[in-house]
Order: sequence, then structure tokens, then C-alpha cells
Amino acid sequence: MAVAIALFGLESGAALATVVGVLEEVPIMLSLVWIANKTRGLFTARFDAGSAVPTLEEE
Repeated sequence: MAVAIALFGLESGAALATVVGVLEEVPIMLSLVWIANKTRGLFTARFDAGSAVPTLEEE
């Protein structure tokens, strides 16, 4: 973030986008990982534990 401000200036839109992008991206990605971990059972319960990848015959 400091590099973007140093390169483009404090009033630049590119520096603002760099700073805001990082501050938005991290919480969004962490919440998506949290949701994926909480709903893991919905997606893995269909398949038996013996096969990692389902085949067409199993469905």
C-alpha cells in the first residue's frame, strides 16, 4: 500500500483502489473460507468415504 501511494501519489485513484482493494479482499476471503468450512458436510455427505471423486455410475 505504501508503494502505491509513493508511486502514484496520495490523491491518486490507483493508490486509493490499491488500499481499499486489500482492505476489502481479506475479510471477504476469510468469510468465504468460514462459510465453506461450515457447509463442508453438505458437499461431502453425498459421496462415500472410499472414493475421492464420484463417477457417473455412482450417481
